[in-house]
Amino acid sequence: MLQKSTVRSSFASFALTLLSCFQWASAEPVSTLIHNGDNANRVNIVILGDGFAAFEMHKYAKDVEKLLKRLFNEEPFKEYKHYFNVHRVDVTSKESGADHPDNRLFKDTAFDATYQCAEIQRLICINYSKVNTVLSNSVSPNQRDIVIVLVNDPEYGGSGGEFAVASVNPAVVDLVLHELGHSFGGLEDEYIINGPGCNTTIEPAAPNVTLQTDRSLIKWNIGGGPPTGWIDFNTPIPTTKKESGVPGLYQGAYYCAKKLYRSSYNSKMRSIGAPFEQVNEEQLIKRIYNRVSPIDSSYPVSSKLLVEYGTTKEFAVNIPKPRKGELVTNWFVDGELVSQKPEFTLQSLNLGFGRHEVKVEVLDPTHKVRNDPEEILKEQRSWNVTIVDETMSCGNELLITDISVPAKDWRKNQLIDGDISPASFWRNEGDTWLDLSLNGEHKIKCITLTPRIDQSYIFDVLVDGQFIAQYTTERATTLSSQRFKLPAGTAGSVVHIEFIGIDRLKVHEIKLWGKTALNKSLSVIDAEVPVKSLRKNKLFDNKLHTFWNNDGERATAWFEIKLDSLQEVKAIRMAPRTGRAYTFNVYADDILAGQFTTESSSKIALQSFSLPAGTVGSKLRVKSVSHAWFKVHEIELDTGDITNASCGTE
Repeated sequence: MLQKSTVRSSFASFALTLLSCFQWASAEPVSTLIHNGDNANRVNIVILGDGFAAFEMHKYAKDVEKLLKRLFNEEPFKEYKHYFNVHRVDVTSKESGADHPDNRLFKDTAFDATYQCAEIQRLICINYSKVNTVLSNSVSPNQRDIVIVLVNDPEYGGSGGEFAVASVNPAVVDLVLHELGHSFGGLEDEYIINGPGCNTTIEPAAPNVTLQTDRSLIKWNIGGGPPTGWIDFNTPIPTTKKESGVPGLYQGAYYCAKKLYRSSYNSKMRSIGAPFEQVNEEQLIKRIYNRVSPIDSSYPVSSKLLVEYGTTKEFAVNIPKPRKGELVTNWFVDGELVSQKPEFTLQSLNLGFGRHEVKVEVLDPTHKVRNDPEEILKEQRSWNVTIVDETMSCGNELLITDISVPAKDWRKNQLIDGDISPASFWRNEGDTWLDLSLNGEHKIKCITLTPRIDQSYIFDVLVDGQFIAQYTTERATTLSSQRFKLPAGTAGSVVHIEFIGIDRLKVHEIKLWGKTALNKSLSVIDAEVPVKSLRKNKLFDNKLHTFWNNDGERATAWFEIKLDSLQEVKAIRMAPRTGRAYTFNVYADDILAGQFTTESSSKIALQSFSLPAGTVGSKLRVKSVSHAWFKVHEIELDTGDITNASCGTE
């Protein structure tokens, strides 16, 4: 994870007592065997065992290792192994093995695995309902893109469908890959069988079989040939030579001997043991990128930035890495290519005052994908950067929590609703003043005000009863926001604005700008928790020996802190449960800011974690990625007022 800032030694003096976020639910032990990134941006494989007795758990772990070794030795899974996470669920069966009805051999196993399903000797069926129950109790929804059930029986066998089922026979891994071609890749069978399964009346939806014989209309030959199509211009249509590795139009596919065509002479979708071949491999790569963005995270996390003229600003992306290939990173400023490295430094001296766009594009230029019209293999991020004179910088918009106005007022809420249309305004006759309240003391740098068209108002500004300055709005012919900078050091919690010399007033919008005052005591005013919550009031009692917990389903635990306005959060510190080391992600406004791990401690103590510079948001979420429950005795931030906190399960 990118971490651009150093740990601060001082923090705002507030404490949110979040006492134990964890669940009580029946679940099987889960181990993450391969962790290459956040589950939300990886293809997640979960493996469950059936027919492994308690004394065979070590054997089960070894069998899973063998399966994964063979799985990730096959392209394109080999090249894109870093795009996958793998989780193992340790399911114990009462008896070892699987049912063999032909031999009158029956076993009591967790998922009722049985050979000779539908009277096909090697077809293994399982109880899908029982598998889904274990999955629901043991792993979160984003941890099971691919589900494999490994059956503890040496006889060759397996099945496909919603789950891939395989015996521990070493040769079955090819069957698993074939079934993943269906369930994960959306590919169809390319072999021929005698029976009613053949349908040549409609064009199949799958990308590897077709009715088309027109070179330019074949779905894997976009453009009629290279560079976007796979069939060489010299390859005949239909293709008759029996040569592997040559894309073409081969008759016989999707159970039909004639009229339906496949893309290769012999692929894994036709014969167990063959490679996937080019067209099928392209489809699998695109399916991987359907779930995995080529950008893991980007920095800064906020998309709207103020940069003082004469300073620099660091930008960077974290990207997944194929085994051999290299992703291409392009940085643009106002549409001009400026860098092709993962990190980029913006020089404000090279830009004029005002708004500019910084954009990064990351793409996979692999030759294995020739046709990507939806640009699945490309991702981009952009930032709106405003270069400002340091003396005119106003900071962040502050949240106005209450408005007080004279008795004779109309549409008070229109002042802060973000609408400056002619029909949206606040109007008052008589006394023309208003008080804007903040949630605690803030440094107030600017006031922006949108006055009525063709009017010029004079107004005084007082903060916490102290006169600050007098300002005059400009007479304008269109509705536009006007900015008024307050003297340096202005701080308080109530801003009083009094208009001078008039008794009739129309104002379309008022905003306050600045930052939270340092050393500000912050407080929690409410919490949202899941329905099945216990001792919710313990969130606020500031006693480390008490806790809050939730009786819900087993899932990754989280808690959420809402700030009173858009804030730059410098760091976070927490006091985790003793004897535990948690790995957790921090999100600012749902954008990943970083991943951290607490140290296992024998006593309750605050631990500090520095967030990347430029982490800005109004909502901070801390989400465990290592445990199904999360017990935290205290958490603190170094900036921002907490107005709401929630804790629970996903």
